Order: sequence, then structure tokens, then C-alpha cells
Amino acid sequence: MNNIKKLLKLIKEKYEFNASHAEIVCNGEKRKKWNTSEMYVKHLKKELEEMQEEMKQNNTPYLEDELWDILWDFLNLAYTLKLEGLIESEEHIFTRCEKKFSERISAIKKWIPWEDIKKKQKEELKNEYNKKYALQEKSKK
Repeated sequence: MNNIKKLLKLIKEKYEFNASHAEIVCNGEKRKKWNTSEMYVKHLKKELEEMQEEMKQNNTPYLEDELWDILWDFLNLAYTLKLEGLIESEEHIFTRCEKKFSERISAIKKWIPWEDIKKKQKEELKNEYNKKYALQEKSKK
């Protein structure tokens, strides 16, 4: 987890640098809007394809490099989504991820059917969603 924090720090530094260079020229084209969530989704798709190619070729160093590219783009996407106000924070994602999969592994160890735990988690997510957006609707009135 410590390495993830270091990567998030680098991402923040990159964003601060990009913000101080609002308009740059890239491949002969002026670009103003860097680091959008849509851009990182495209990057992730591309990196996943590249990773699949390296898997086929049994290229460990290149495969590991592609996996790091995927992680980098995922963390950039999370940071961008936070800046865009679509998620609370990157840390919140990790907390939710740990909770979700801890519950699933615990359920598996107790022989609880996979479908049951997924159903329970989807219901919890639905309740959280309804609670959050019901409160927002009330505050608009």
C-alpha cells in the first residue's frame, strides 16, 4: 500500500505541473484539456490490449511493464474522477474494495453461495445509492 501512496503523490505532482502549463503543444496540436476521465478510460483499454499481447508472447518484463501502465492509468482515472467530483477519493475506493472482497472471501470460507453474497452486496449498494440521492433530492426542495 505504501507504493500506491507514492504513486498517488506522483500523480498529484503531474497534475500540478499540467495545471501550470495549461496550454501545450503535443504532436503538433495545441491541447488545453489534459487528464480527463474519458482520456484515462481510453488509455486503460489500450493498455489492456497491450497486456494481452505480452501474455501471448510470454514476455515477463514487458507484461509487468504493461501491468504497471494499467495501474498508473487506473490511479490517474481515480484521481481525475475525484477532481471531477464523481467519487469521494482514491482512498475511499481502496477501502470499499477491501471491504467488498473481504466479505466475499469470508463468505466463501463459510460456504455461503457466491450468488448470495453478491446479492447482499448489491442490495447494500442500492440502499447506499438510494440514501445518498434521496437526501440530495430533499435538499433541492
